[in-house]
Amino acid sequence: MKAGQPRTRTHGDTRSGATTLLASLRVLGGTETGRNIDRLRHEKFFAALDTVDRQLPEGREANVVPDNNST
Repeated sequence: MKAGQPRTRTHGDTRSGATTLLASLRVLGGTETGRNIDRLRHEKFFAALDTVDRQLPEGREANVVPDNNST
């Protein structure tokens, strides 16, 4: 790095400990499920949705409200 030049970052820099929380809340039952993952990938997101779906009683539906994770 040259004097007077700002440090540049590359795509290979680390996330400095940032994680992603995938959580669900059953308001009437008062139960919750959650999991921390190091990086959000679509496979892990769909796996979390499958976990919520398995915990629902037969014939019940869930409302999914995803937050803007990429802010």
